[in-house]
Amino acid sequence: MRSKSAARAFRRIGGVARSSLLASAILISSAGHARNFGEHGGYDVIASESVSLKNRGYCLMREEFEGPGDTRLDLMRKVDDPEFIYVALANYNWSAKKNAEYRDFEYRFNESFYERTVLGLEDGIHKGFVAAFPYSDFMPSFAKSKSLHVYRKDTVVDKLTLAGSAAAKAAFERCWSYLVADDQAKQREWTRWDHIPRDPFSTSSDLANERNRLVASVITADDYPAIALAAGEQGVVGFRATINTSGRVTSCEITSSSGFAVLDATTCRLVRVRARFNPVRDQNGTSIPDTYDGRVKWSLPAPVPAPAAPG
Repeated sequence: MRSKSAARAFRRIGGVARSSLLASAILISSAGHARNFGEHGGYDVIASESVSLKNRGYCLMREEFEGPGDTRLDLMRKVDDPEFIYVALANYNWSAKKNAEYRDFEYRFNESFYERTVLGLEDGIHKGFVAAFPYSDFMPSFAKSKSLHVYRKDTVVDKLTLAGSAAAKAAFERCWSYLVADDQAKQREWTRWDHIPRDPFSTSSDLANERNRLVASVITADDYPAIALAAGEQGVVGFRATINTSGRVTSCEITSSSGFAVLDATTCRLVRVRARFNPVRDQNGTSIPDTYDGRVKWSLPAPVPAPAAPG
């Protein structure tokens, strides 16, 4: 495919987890204030600035390619996951299903290749897939290669020309330097008042209810593992999350199993990746680590009734 300048406005995109453990679609999350770094080598480069301790920023570069379905390539690096680059391909013609896992993908550069399990994504217009790669390894290959060929087993998914990738990477690095400096400045401002409780009237039951509501909002029916749906698996998963002083989940363990390994593993994976809790504070107002015991109920969707027979 020949490169096509992506002059269209950026669709706001957000974060995902790594490799086959990706938990959310790259095209459907919100972003903060955006700073446009312009077009470089055919790629638009933009910084979405951090807006809170829980909603950190990212740098994105995007190119659209001529050909059937106008394949779009997005590369994103997140402040809260800087070791990885998230690579998404989407196309008007593709039928990938949101959050479905697709195995046996190969990303082939001129001198290197990567094998990945990818996660399906869609934004209402495009459908495609996303995977994560080590930034320090993937980006040099991206910058020096003339092409990127993607295969699903022996089937060609797409063949992209990377004529402007070196210039795009250089602009992307400038975007990253700006974003990190902006985030650090904001972190200092946000943590300036960290010793003051957000709500001095809250109780432990209030905190538990707040955390229950948060988990219910970050794990939805759209996250139901495709393999579990196909197998008719459902149940309730009990888990214990260890939370650090920033409210991030550092570990998750299953305390009561649903009876199905996929549902158990998916629960902890999504809690680790998506949940950002308000930390517990001691009597001096200092954030302290703690644990949270929660439950997620996975219920199969109700069957669609068969159409009534004609009278």
